[in-house]
Amino acid sequence: MTAHQPDIVIEATPERGRSRWRWILGVVDLLMIAAIITFMNWPVLKVEAVVVDGPEEWQDRAEQIAGPMADSNFFRYDVRAVEQRLRAEFGSRAVCAARLEPPHKIRVRLQPKSPALWAETGDGVSKNGSLFDCYGRGTNVPIWRSAMSAHSGDARDTRAVIAVGAWREVLEGDPRFAEGTSEWYRDPHDGWVMVAADGKTRIILGWRNLEARAAAVAQVLGVRDTVLSESCTIDARFDGYLVVRPSGKVASVSGRRISNNGTPAQTASRGVAGGSRQGG
Repeated sequence: MTAHQPDIVIEATPERGRSRWRWILGVVDLLMIAAIITFMNWPVLKVEAVVVDGPEEWQDRAEQIAGPMADSNFFRYDVRAVEQRLRAEFGSRAVCAARLEPPHKIRVRLQPKSPALWAETGDGVSKNGSLFDCYGRGTNVPIWRSAMSAHSGDARDTRAVIAVGAWREVLEGDPRFAEGTSEWYRDPHDGWVMVAADGKTRIILGWRNLEARAAAVAQVLGVRDTVLSESCTIDARFDGYLVVRPSGKVASVSGRRISNNGTPAQTASRGVAGGSRQGG
């Protein structure tokens, strides 16, 4: 008769228990992350309100785009699809975004783009030269005078890129021109021309060295002078000096500092800090 063998009991070590709990917690974390990602892309909710941050003129249309279609959003609300539809509608005029605000709200943000110039057609010209529709002229930027109706498609876009590129070069010379200029256009004879906020004073910059010429004009405009107290024409196309004439006197492009009637008393010339190329 054999002796009774006692049962062998192996107890789990503390290290094995901790490993098991770490494994369980890791699985829970992964499930939570997967649930958050799923909710962000395919949220299960009931949308009860759409809040639009943007111009009042756009709110009704934005609510139609972002609002739920019957009860279809009870199981899924596709935020990315809503943003795509908003960009298709407002993308040329504003930066569009949509996001969930739990538990039952969608917030739509429509931030109007800031134009660098206004086109005569009422379109805005962005900093990269692209044209976009605007809901109103709340930004104080010059009107770009151009024969827009005579151009379309690529030709019009190319002209817009050139216009805004030249304008940005002017602002490098002195950013204050953005506030004091009402019109900006390219004359086939004189080159780029600014019309001041008074609607009469003309500043002729020519075709090149716009930054240096704009800085020179800003310098002379900062000096109080009887000639500059009224509307005038400032010609900055010549090397080393500006030609200033009262309104009604057409600036000569020959570089001679005389007025149309030949009397030098009607012409004021001033030295400038920045150099420029002769007559261009």
